[in-house]
Amino acid sequence: MVARRTRRIIPLLAGALAAAMAVALAACSGGSAGGGSSSSGPVTLTEWDWGSPDAAMAALVKQWNAAHPNIHIKRVVQPFDSFFTLERTAITAHKGPDIVENYATPFVFSFYQGLDDLSSYVTPEQRNDLSFWNVVSLGLKSSGAPYALPWGEQNVLFYYNKALFKKAGLSSPPTTWAQFLADCAALKAHGIVPISAGWKDGYYGEWWASIFAPQFMTPAQQTAFIAKPDWTNPDIAKALGYMKELWTKGYMTPTAPGLTLFPQAINNFHAGKAAMVLSLSANNANFSEYASMGDNLGTFLPPVLPGSRLSSPEMEAEGGVAWSITKWSKDPKAAYQFLSFLAEASSQNTAFKLSAFVPNNVNATTQTNSQAGQQIIQWVTHQPKFEGVVDIGFLANVEPAYDKVIPEIISGSLSTASAMQQVEQAQQQAPAIPGTSGG
Repeated sequence: MVARRTRRIIPLLAGALAAAMAVALAACSGGSAGGGSSSSGPVTLTEWDWGSPDAAMAALVKQWNAAHPNIHIKRVVQPFDSFFTLERTAITAHKGPDIVENYATPFVFSFYQGLDDLSSYVTPEQRNDLSFWNVVSLGLKSSGAPYALPWGEQNVLFYYNKALFKKAGLSSPPTTWAQFLADCAALKAHGIVPISAGWKDGYYGEWWASIFAPQFMTPAQQTAFIAKPDWTNPDIAKALGYMKELWTKGYMTPTAPGLTLFPQAINNFHAGKAAMVLSLSANNANFSEYASMGDNLGTFLPPVLPGSRLSSPEMEAEGGVAWSITKWSKDPKAAYQFLSFLAEASSQNTAFKLSAFVPNNVNATTQTNSQAGQQIIQWVTHQPKFEGVVDIGFLANVEPAYDKVIPEIISGSLSTASAMQQVEQAQQQAPAIPGTSGG
């Protein structure tokens, strides 16, 4: 989650959220969603985002405002660490932004009670051209009522430093777990930290599980997990076991327990202090942020694990971000006109150029001089993919529980089984996703 998934989710009170969802579900039949009409005169709409993708949003808002003097978008970049607290406060007060950024995952439904049903605005063309409608729609079905417009794709993958690989006698990145371990050993033997890591904030544990756990799940099992996560699933424990193996063998930054993923682990890779980093394709921590590495920057897909259902590497995939319209928006139709502008292929092309935003519009075309960026786009358009179920499956009160136990798993103060039981307890307190079994 997405965007993401560089994020810190603020815990919500499960009871209050459940009650709010119940009210929203009851109101859903009243036809209030999409019921507003455009103003006859000029209107100013406030948009909230957390600055990702920042350069792209700044340019696109400026472009929109220049072309649409009667629908002015006032962009407000809110602090990332407090973004979701501010969104929750706005929903409680029923006042604030007209348009709000969220993640293109079921996380949207953590704010369901304050968001508008977009069914009456979404066009057939948009349903056909944009991917990831399912994760922002009721019942997690592309045909369900959407509560956000999905914008962009995000993938968790590896970047590597070609110069450091060459120094260790390595000519190409690994494709299997055995090769991955052998490469880590060779790098370590040459005095090179194999993998840049930071465990302090727990986020890194999301990404490793997202690239490993789905390798043991069929597509149907992946879909079922997203709809109703079971954090005691043995595939989750298996994935975290492989993650911890890399740590215990000394293949990660030695001081990682005291480092954050953002910005420290990312910055350490960029500075040449490690040969590899697990990172993102888009929005943040992407190839454009490592541009100063030039042709020394390479990328590779998650290696195939022992016992994996995969015969060759596939790409982890999830939605990027999503845009929602609040129920109190002064002009929801005008707000959706702006969202439609963001969704256009030309706008997504601009976003890729400025922020390495990976489009989710099938008509978008992308161009970059980055070899790593070119490789990523080739994978996005041609490589088989699996769903990053861990990143996708989080609801607002569950992710903090997961992130909290990751440093304890790494330190050995908590077993993986006990840690995931704590996460499952948080899951049991979360309201079911509307339209799914039990929702």
